[in-house]
Amino acid sequence: MPRNAFTDMYRCLHFRDDFNEDEEWSDIFFDEKHVLPKTAKHRQKFGEVEDAINRRWKECVTAGMALTHDESRIAGWYHNVITIGPEPKPIRTGATLHSLAVSFRILAGYKLHARTFGGRRDGDLDMRHKNVVTIQKWINLMSLMIDEYKGKGRYVTMDSAYMGDIMAQVGQEVWGDEHGRHGAVQPFESAGHKGDDEEDETGEV
Repeated sequence: MPRNAFTDMYRCLHFRDDFNEDEEWSDIFFDEKHVLPKTAKHRQKFGEVEDAINRRWKECVTAGMALTHDESRIAGWYHNVITIGPEPKPIRTGATLHSLAVSFRILAGYKLHARTFGGRRDGDLDMRHKNVVTIQKWINLMSLMIDEYKGKGRYVTMDSAYMGDIMAQVGQEVWGDEHGRHGAVQPFESAGHKGDDEEDETGEV
C-alpha cells in the first residue's frame, strides 16, 4: 500500500456538496439506503468504504509507540466542491481529511486511520461524549480515531488546532495509561509491517 494511498483513494471518491440521497439510489449503490437526519452527505456515500479501509489496513500494520495526528485538504473537482465553514467566508476547496499516522522508523508518515470531516453537518460526531458535559466534536473525532490505542502508553502528537483545554484534560485524565504516559518524553518504539522478520519492539500485535 503506497504511502499516499489514503489521499489518492479519497480523491477518487469525489466528495461533493450537492449529493441527493433519493436520486437513483438503487442504480448507484448495492446496499439498502439508511440515512440519519444529520449525517453529512459525504458520509452517507462513503462512510462504509472509509470504515472498511481503516479496519483492513490496521490488520496489516503494527504501530509503534509514537503517532501523529494532523489534517490535510483533499482537493475537489472544480464543479463539485465541498463546503467547510466558518461563515461568512467558508472554505470551498475540498474535503478536510483527518489522519493518524506512524511517526518514526520505516513506516514514518504512513496513515493508520483517516476520516473526512463534515463540519457542522457531521452527525456522526454530533453527540455528547461520556467524558464531557457538552457536545465537543473534536473530542468525539479524536476519541474515534485513537480508540484502539487508548491506555497503551502511546504518544500522540498534534498541533494547536486540536489541543484545546478540554482536549488536553480528557487526554491526560481519561485516555492516558495507568502510568500516565499519554505524552511524556520517553524512548519511542519501532513501527513495521506485521509478519516482518524483525520483531516489533513493542511486542504488540
